[in-house]
Amino acid sequence: KKEKAIFEIQDINENSITLNITNPGKDFKPATILINNKKDHAFYPIKSGKYIEKIKLSQGNNEIKIQFNGVEKKISFFKEKGFQSNIVLGFAIIALLFAVLILFVFSKHSVIEKTCFSFAALTGLLGLTGFILSLIKQLTATNFILIMLTIILVLFILFRKNFKLTNKISFKISNFEILLIILILGSALLFGLFSNNYFSLWTNYYERQSVELIQNQGMQFNDSLSFLGSKPAGYISQYFFLDAGISLLTGLTGNGLFSLIQLLAKVFFGLNAFILLKKIGLSQQKACLAILLFCLSGFVIGYLLFNARHLIAIGFSLLGIFFLLV
Repeated sequence: KKEKAIFEIQDINENSITLNITNPGKDFKPATILINNKKDHAFYPIKSGKYIEKIKLSQGNNEIKIQFNGVEKKISFFKEKGFQSNIVLGFAIIALLFAVLILFVFSKHSVIEKTCFSFAALTGLLGLTGFILSLIKQLTATNFILIMLTIILVLFILFRKNFKLTNKISFKISNFEILLIILILGSALLFGLFSNNYFSLWTNYYERQSVELIQNQGMQFNDSLSFLGSKPAGYISQYFFLDAGISLLTGLTGNGLFSLIQLLAKVFFGLNAFILLKKIGLSQQKACLAILLFCLSGFVIGYLLFNARHLIAIGFSLLGIFFLLV
């Protein structure tokens, strides 16, 4: 005798609904989720168990319906409007943190070195803040901004006596070096803004995981993008937290967010490559030429175009080699 399928709504929040399904049968019938009488999506339960499904709710009251095997169940949920940052506030906070790092924390180093160290510290602090807030399920724009302002204040208090406005710049920039800077920065902004490269096979997974971090306000241990229901997440990269943190700070998403991270990653990579090449004895012009040749190598050119995660990792690797040579 065929057992009747049973399903219950266990839990619901702003971003997902949890269902417990028993005896779904072998007919491969879809379970459909409707929000305010509009289809959100359908999934296909194949075995008894818990299913966590992502949902997109509107601000205010939402009526959620689940239809499966001829049975419909309803639940209501009120979604409050949360604080959302903007690009002006986000850039101001990033610029303030960078200024504290370069003028106070690393002020005793040369111009190029303290710029590299400040970029590295900025990247690390953004990623670390996102990671910590994710662990305690408090990854929101308000919390992220408050933590960043606290970090800025603490660093200023600890290193306030190290203030030094600038060091004498001992090198001139040639036309070739200007061309190299335009190549790196221009490819980040123009290529990113006018193409959907963040949807590529190489980057779509990373960007989606960052979005889910924000939606869940914390670390995601289940991957909802599965035709047969959710499954355990593959792995968790520090890039997810960096990406989510910059998005929360600036309010940017999609191509705008990806272009900004590409810009930061390329500057970080280029600066670290430059100080490492100078450290091993190359002249300024030869170091710039080596960076250009490095960018044209087979695996790096792909990273320069669309893979900020690997570019940041290479930048940290170059900086690590630099410190080994100190």
